[in-house]
Amino acid sequence: TGTTTLAAGAANNITLDSVGNNFATVSVVNGNNVALADANALDLGASTVSGTLSVTSSGAITDSGALAVTGTSSLTAGAANNITLDTAGNNFVGTVSIVSGNNVTLNAGAINLGTSTIYGALDVTAGVITDSGNISVTAGTTTLRGGTNITLDNANDFATVTSTASHVTLNDINAIDLGATMGHLSLSVTANGAITQSGRLYIAGNTTLAAGAANNITLDNANNAFFYTVSVTSANNVTLVSQDEIGGIDLGASTVSGNLNITIVGMGPNNISNSGTLTVAGATSIY
Repeated sequence: TGTTTLAAGAANNITLDSVGNNFATVSVVNGNNVALADANALDLGASTVSGTLSVTSSGAITDSGALAVTGTSSLTAGAANNITLDTAGNNFVGTVSIVSGNNVTLNAGAINLGTSTIYGALDVTAGVITDSGNISVTAGTTTLRGGTNITLDNANDFATVTSTASHVTLNDINAIDLGATMGHLSLSVTANGAITQSGRLYIAGNTTLAAGAANNITLDNANNAFFYTVSVTSANNVTLVSQDEIGGIDLGASTVSGNLNITIVGMGPNNISNSGTLTVAGATSIY
């Protein structure tokens, strides 16, 4: 019921991977490759891991101290159990992979997400958020708080994504819904299905959208603000709404297989311009 403290030296492994283990808190003072298993929930105290970290539990995985892991981290909690590693001082140098978890919360200076299957929601806070594997979060909302860049461009499968960063790049193998999104310098979204929104989009740089020739893009929130160019690389029917107080909307080079609908909301000059060639197979409506 107390804390287990382990110190093997930076060059030596710690392997406590019997599924019947039952720890409360485990703190690794030093160790190379560390493998831990627990029959119930497991709390990680302050730990320094020179190699890889592998944690498997039949309950929640949490932290009560800062984790420093030089190698890859692999976390398995099961589909019904949460993973919460939210200590602000965490430092994951290698990839973090969620083998299975319900609601997952991660906090670190930078995070590279490996192949992950998340059955609930994903919440990540880091200066830079990237991926090196495919991420599946199909039941809950993905919330991303990045300081500079968010680049999740693998063959991912999201439901709703809410994001804040200077540059935001998202890729989805199916449809994607954009929650409240703030891209200070750019937003790029690629999907193999419809691109929709359930929250305001505030993009202070260029926006690039690609849904595929057969799929619609519907960004029709009256509070949207596209400050610079919006380019539609590929889509069927496209609906865009933006506030005119920020200058209306500028369309970059775009290819629309269906109809194009543009609405400017407000009492300003209602400017609509294009800085690239527009190819629209269907009707174009401007309001």
